[in-house]
Amino acid sequence: MGDYFKYPDAPVAYYGWQLITVGVIATVAFMLVSRFVSGGPRAAAAILAVFAFAITVFSLWFFRNPQREPLDRAPGAVISAADGTVLRVERVNDPRYGGEAEKLSIFMSPFNVHINRAPVTGIVEKVEYTPGKFFVASLDKASTDNERNFILMKSDGGHKIGFSQIAGIVARRIVCGLKQGDRIGVGARYGMIRFGSRMEMFMPPGTKMLVGPGESVEAGRTVIARLD
Repeated sequence: MGDYFKYPDAPVAYYGWQLITVGVIATVAFMLVSRFVSGGPRAAAAILAVFAFAITVFSLWFFRNPQREPLDRAPGAVISAADGTVLRVERVNDPRYGGEAEKLSIFMSPFNVHINRAPVTGIVEKVEYTPGKFFVASLDKASTDNERNFILMKSDGGHKIGFSQIAGIVARRIVCGLKQGDRIGVGARYGMIRFGSRMEMFMPPGTKMLVGPGESVEAGRTVIARLD
């Protein structure tokens, strides 16, 4: 079992290469212009070169792709699917999951790693994409109104685990390499969301939750829950 992610071992995620390339070209172009003109245009070109360089550096950092290993590979461990801060833990009834579930919501700020990873080892039973709006991802209405991509897995232990990638006000592209029938290992990369976004995870009722609101979690490392 491997990653469902293009060039998974690259230090910078493939999905940022185009933006970074444009940033490098723009930086060089504005630097060259500033060398061969004078007066106001020269100052403007220099400012634009600095701006383009800053965007390029931020993009390199934003699309970083760290190597990680789960802190616990025990069969009952559920690993975080995203980096970020836990917003809430609650019992819900969700038709996508098929009934009641323990739901954990994670807010991913633009400063977090945005690569998403599988929370358990198992088989993908469903991938359900829903177009929508782009409200701030930390708001509760983002859960139901924003563009989102829901994935339902059955773990090797027979448990249903759901997780939903939700786009935010800045994030306008959800990337997911999974499809129904795929088998994926815990901690393997499967997608990402560009810039600020949200991840929601669904587990069987009664699952022992190990993190709470305000705590920071890391995709592919932090154990967020333990199944019976």
